[in-house]
Amino acid sequence: MITIRNLCLFFAFLLFSASFISAISTDMSKEYSGGETVVVKLSGNILEPIDPSQVEFKKENVRVPFSYDLKKLGDGKYYLWFVTPSNAVIQNYTLLIKGISTTVDGVVEKIDFMQNFTVLQTANEYYIEPGFIFTKEDFQISATLNRDEDTNIEIDFPNQHTITLMSGKNNLDFSIRDFVSTAFLLIRVGKYTSLQNIFN
Repeated sequence: MITIRNLCLFFAFLLFSASFISAISTDMSKEYSGGETVVVKLSGNILEPIDPSQVEFKKENVRVPFSYDLKKLGDGKYYLWFVTPSNAVIQNYTLLIKGISTTVDGVVEKIDFMQNFTVLQTANEYYIEPGFIFTKEDFQISATLNRDEDTNIEIDFPNQHTITLMSGKNNLDFSIRDFVSTAFLLIRVGKYTSLQNIFN
């Protein structure tokens, strides 16, 4: 039998859950291919700067090495990029960001944000590093091709053009000489969109 007391407790639980969940969130997917560049946006009421050293990746509660970085970019949001490992089998991982200062039910707290994701056995064709750039100088993005045959990709910075990736690591050089002021750009590198904060 549903009573008024039970209904009140149920709605109180929903409000508590909603406020806790909404404290910090990301747009991260549940699954990724192996050898894929992932760029994740953090949302929520972040009260103090987050340092990359607060980020960990774990498998079965054991810390594992990932290539990654975390920064606050020109739109005022924090972004995290990382490259998923190439796995022979499907593997489950946990993203952990420790000690985020935020509010939970209006009270300032430091929380550990955790989100699980799966890296599939399927190998991605290529990945790029870094996933975003924060620079005052000309910059370089590396694209690593995970196959033996060359492949062509489209790049739209500083203009639309095609480049050929060869097997292994390819270094792509970019110039910002045509920029005279601060810019927050989205640059397409093949199937990836790289975030760029440029200061001049």
